[in-house]
Amino acid sequence: MKSFSSRYDVTMLEELEQLEHINDISITLTIILSIQRLFEPHKLRRSTTSLQLESFKGVNQVQLLSPRVEALILERCEELEEVKIIQVVPSKFPNPQCFFNHLLSVRLNTFKKLLNLNWLIYAPKLQSLRIVQCEIIEKIIEDEKSEGSDIESGLNVRILVRGCPRLKRLPFDSSICMSKKLEKIIGQQEWWDGLEWEDQTVMHNLTPIFSTLS
Repeated sequence: MKSFSSRYDVTMLEELEQLEHINDISITLTIILSIQRLFEPHKLRRSTTSLQLESFKGVNQVQLLSPRVEALILERCEELEEVKIIQVVPSKFPNPQCFFNHLLSVRLNTFKKLLNLNWLIYAPKLQSLRIVQCEIIEKIIEDEKSEGSDIESGLNVRILVRGCPRLKRLPFDSSICMSKKLEKIIGQQEWWDGLEWEDQTVMHNLTPIFSTLS
């Protein structure tokens, strides 16, 4: 079996473990215990390419480890405050910045307590980031974390922000603006006008690629 797509949780994961030939799993999980079950068997961890976590109740922290994931969606986890990356065996991942080396797309929707997205420094090939209705997030990546980021240059990157009134800083400095191919930033004009810039050069470099949400 080459591919599998489902919205079920623990019982379905137990059935997946029994399959011998599967290398492409697209799955939506709604129970925190199912995440732990997904990451435990090596077979499921290495085969999951699309992961959606949705409507978790009473959960303020999620730990992730799935190095083959290309698309990650987090939706309506209103009590979630933090996403953490599970440490892996150093011999398999000699570069600690590459836990999500295949991650291309991230979408976050409706969070009331999420503070930041520091874990994105572990996704060097990220090409699309959508942040919608994250009410208290102030920075995508905190300053001390962004200095250690290992995002690859030469990638076409698109960012969309909507309904994030406290997000005032973008994780780019003048050197990143020159090395990364930021294709487009999309957001509300009021949000863009309210952004804070430590370096006005960054603002001037990014303004031509900003588009207002229709």
